[in-house]
Amino acid sequence: QGGSRRWMAPEVLQTFDGRIAPAELADGRGMLRLDVASDIFSFGLLIYFIATALKPEVSTSVDGKSALALTWPMDKDFYEESSFFHFVRGCIHVTDPMLERDPRLRPPAK
Repeated sequence: QGGSRRWMAPEVLQTFDGRIAPAELADGRGMLRLDVASDIFSFGLLIYFIATALKPEVSTSVDGKSALALTWPMDKDFYEESSFFHFVRGCIHVTDPMLERDPRLRPPAK
């Protein structure tokens, strides 16, 4: 496991925060099973960055847990052309399932 926290799936962030993986997401040793679902989440963040030129923000709460704050700019004035605004709306449609917090609900990589 490695990389920048900004691009990590929530289940990967949990391991960096020292939290125990829920039983349904853990292997026999209690370690988090990371698979392609984590990469799907990160790819969704990359699409967000490409579409908006905004980096996803990872914040740490009072209890020390990391959380991702992701907001799609929906003000048409944010985008130089209205056609790009429609492109971004399409990106939202594609990335919403990719950015599910529960890795079991993310689309498969087929």
